[in-house]
Order: sequence, then structure tokens, then C-alpha cells
Amino acid sequence: MSRNSDYPAEFTAGSRATIFSIPRARFGVVICFEATYPTYARRLARNGAQFLVNISNDVWLSSMSGTPATSQHFAMAVMRAVENKRALARVTAAGITGFVDPVGSIHLSSQYEGVRLLAVPLRDELTIYTRFGDWFVVACLLVSMLSLTWIIIAQHRDDADA
Repeated sequence: MSRNSDYPAEFTAGSRATIFSIPRARFGVVICFEATYPTYARRLARNGAQFLVNISNDVWLSSMSGTPATSQHFAMAVMRAVENKRALARVTAAGITGFVDPVGSIHLSSQYEGVRLLAVPLRDELTIYTRFGDWFVVACLLVSMLSLTWIIIAQHRDDADA
């Protein structure tokens, strides 16, 4: 049996989100494209991650679409930090490496190799989005639709009375 290391097939999906502990903090890791899925980062924050780490290799994005694609991938990671109000450290082999604070401010963003040190703010509180996920968005949409329907019905009544 020959092996092709370019296409490894010996991986299986994990059954739970892992929270890593270091002496002063707990963190969760989203790998590469997982940063585009809000569910993964939200699960890590709910399970006790005080900050997030995103490890990525955007060389495939750089070769396909160039800088706009790598910027968009980084922007998705920024969204995960904001949604969960967690600092996020992102390191890439190719692409944008940087640090995002819990409110989305970008610090030390770069597209070159190097080492940077920065204090990571640790958070334990859960945002509404972390607690309830997309249900809050759905509830807002329903309230907006009901309000719009009520306004349209009220306008039709006013037009009919006139």
C-alpha cells in the first residue's frame, strides 16, 4: 500500500471541543478555516476558553485570490473574537498574523514573519451571542418582521379610512 502524504486519510473528527490550560489561563484553538464557522468559537467560549488561538496557513488563499482572500479570512477570525468577547491570537504560515482584542481592535497585524509579545486580556463572561447563538438574531428578525407587518396594516387602515 502506497502512502501519499499530500492527502492524509487517517483523521477522524473529534467528539468535543478541547480547552487547553496553561498556568494562568484557559484557551481554545480553531484551526485554519474553522475560524469562518461561529459555532466552533462559540462552543470554546461556552466551555471556558478565556481567549482564542487561530492557527492557519493561508498559502492556498494567497495563490488563488491574493491579498483580498487572506484579508477576508482574517476578518472572519476578528468576528469570532467580537461575537464571544474573547481576545484572539492568530498565527499563519502565510497570510495575516495578528492579535485581536475582545472588542475587535486589531493589534500587531502583519504579513511577515516575526515574534511579538502582548498581554492577553482574559474573559470569563459570556455574551448574548455566546449564550444563545443565532437565536438572538432570529428573534430580532421576527420582531422586525412583526413590526413591519403592523406598520403596513396600520397604513392600509389609515388609507381605507381616508
